[in-house]
Amino acid sequence: MPGKTISNERVDAAVREAVAARLVGDSPRKEKSRLAASILFFEHGVYPSAKAVLECTQQGSLTDINRDVQEFWRDLREKTKVHLDAPALPDDLLASFSEGLRAVWDLANSKANEGLDALRRDAEDKVSVSEQRVDEARRAQLLVEARIQEVEQELRGERERREAAETRAEVQSAEIESLNNSIEQWRSRLADETSARREAEERFSRDRGLLVFSAISDGTKS
Repeated sequence: MPGKTISNERVDAAVREAVAARLVGDSPRKEKSRLAASILFFEHGVYPSAKAVLECTQQGSLTDINRDVQEFWRDLREKTKVHLDAPALPDDLLASFSEGLRAVWDLANSKANEGLDALRRDAEDKVSVSEQRVDEARRAQLLVEARIQEVEQELRGERERREAAETRAEVQSAEIESLNNSIEQWRSRLADETSARREAEERFSRDRGLLVFSAISDGTKS
């Protein structure tokens, strides 16, 4: 009696080979899913969950494959029901088979829903974790952007201070140059005045010497 619920890599590979051998490559997803479910259940004794079928077909979403698997169970029930409607079988045997088939059908639906719910919860958990990581990454990005703005503001302030210092240095350099020019002008004027005073003193000395000589000459003549 098929009862295993978990396939393995060996079974998955065997089912994939069987599906590829029995169907053409471009067959619809539904045919591949139902054939894989049938091979898993009847030939390997593995319960054909949506996840197990997806591992074998590698085609479609879990939601779509879950519908395909449910159709597989419905078709199986209908086919078995037609077979059981044969008048050659006793009524009590038909009732037993029908009851057993109904139990298998209910169990298949229950497991399919449980598997889908588990996969959905797992997907929701992964989405929640991913969203949390995205939020953390966004917060980290905001912190980095804020730090970049702070650094840029500090650089702008430093550049403004440097430009102001360079402007002050240029002004001071112009003032120093102006003072040096003024000092040179005063030195030149002082040199001119000193030279003029020396010349005046020399002329005064010569003139006084001439006056004295003239006075002496006049006294001698008298």
